[in-house]
Amino acid sequence: NDSVRTVFLKKKSVKQSFFSIISYCRKTQPEIIFSNQAHLNWIVILTKPFLSSSTKFICRQSNIASVRVQKSFSSKVSTLLIQLLYPKYDLVICQSTDMKKDLIENYKLNEKSCKVIHNPIDVEKIYSLANQDQEMSEGFQIIAVGSQLGKHKGFERFIKSLTVIKETKFKCAILGEGSNRTNLQELIDELQLHNNVFLVGLKPNPYSYFKNAVIYGMSSFSEGFPNVLLEAGIFGLTSICFDAPGGTSDIITDGKNGFIVPSDDIL
Repeated sequence: NDSVRTVFLKKKSVKQSFFSIISYCRKTQPEIIFSNQAHLNWIVILTKPFLSSSTKFICRQSNIASVRVQKSFSSKVSTLLIQLLYPKYDLVICQSTDMKKDLIENYKLNEKSCKVIHNPIDVEKIYSLANQDQEMSEGFQIIAVGSQLGKHKGFERFIKSLTVIKETKFKCAILGEGSNRTNLQELIDELQLHNNVFLVGLKPNPYSYFKNAVIYGMSSFSEGFPNVLLEAGIFGLTSICFDAPGGTSDIITDGKNGFIVPSDDIL
């Protein structure tokens, strides 16, 4: 995009770029400085005292912070940094209502400084990609996607829940690749779902699977804002999701465009 200028600060880390950010912003005098990742948010806001008082600082939060926090030292530091530094921003953009609620209730941010802006999707591009690679994606009525098959995606409970409909001869494709694949395959075999559930790997273009499916399953324990539910929606899929912190309830109205299942209701 010709209207967007990319500037390389030529630093090895965000910490090393601190003075370069100040120098560049003093030269260019931006009206707004926008940051969109947690580790960037912390560094960027520290430049505020060195820049024009008229410059507005905006950051974007990308996950449910309190869900990510555990009892490790680094997590405690993360909590402290959010509490100390986020209030200095003029505006904090949250992907979902749950994310905004989390920052207000657990990190004491002012409600007026937090605004929910949902992620967009490129509908035309997705439709175009969906018409490619049709053959490999045919025959799967149910799909689920998790690029790294991580534990937080909850595929174990998703697979267990499918035993309820085992006798219907359904076919389910799970898209993704990662170290948890072997464990998931062993669970599929243990539950005798090897003729029903298939780990098809990570697909650079998953949209033909969406086009040919009927149901999208989401089993995550938490989300920031699940774009995948928007993508499932444009193909008219019924999404069935476990109730979890994140943007699920911003997208799915239970009983209308999908179903939200209690988090502990696996079977």
